[in-house]
Amino acid sequence: MERPVVYYILSLSWLSWLGINVFGAYMLDWNVPYTQVILQYVAQPHHNSTDALSTMIGLSMLICQHVRRLDECLHLNIYTSVHMNVLPHMMQYLLPVFLGLSLVAEGPPLERQGLLHLICCINWYHPVGIMVFILASKHQHICYSILTSLRKDKSGQIVSTGYKVPRGDWFGWISCPHLFADILIYTAIGICLGLRQRAWCLCTLHLLVHHIFYALHIHRRYGVVFKKEYPTDRAALIPFLL
Repeated sequence: MERPVVYYILSLSWLSWLGINVFGAYMLDWNVPYTQVILQYVAQPHHNSTDALSTMIGLSMLICQHVRRLDECLHLNIYTSVHMNVLPHMMQYLLPVFLGLSLVAEGPPLERQGLLHLICCINWYHPVGIMVFILASKHQHICYSILTSLRKDKSGQIVSTGYKVPRGDWFGWISCPHLFADILIYTAIGICLGLRQRAWCLCTLHLLVHHIFYALHIHRRYGVVFKKEYPTDRAALIPFLL
């Protein structure tokens, strides 16, 4: 089993367990002592910056993102063997734990909120964030499909695990549109949280810095490998800027 598949199975298991507990507490008045103990430990003192509806929407979007990526890992992506040091490997597996807790930690206490209260929490930034999330998810899937097609022939058989110049969709502007879409997805979740959730803003900032360095590395690698064949007007990560 490929390493990314294991990662997404484990992360999705954790996020699903957390989501069931959060939805059960807010909607059905479930008693979730273990989740409450964890949140009390990681969020001291408690800072409530997000309502229950925003928390549930954000967590749902994060779960949907991991479901889609797991499906792509199983049925779309083609991976090459990559060696990773122990520490980055461990941090990779801890990331979804931090993401899930960051989403829930600044929400209301895990107790029944009531349907009317949740309806009253609907705000203009919820549909905006959801639309950005859908758009970014769609184009990220397209970008992964383009990258996969470069390693297959017309019959769908894998013929290469090497690199070729990707073209089409957002590849017309940037070298790493899948990373750019990732940033948009996390930003969209932040929008649904009302851009008030400090922990999630820090997670998004961490992702942005990581993707900037990674995209610049890939962009330079493309330039070295493909030389004159590679379009010179492409940015690395952000169209017309970086």
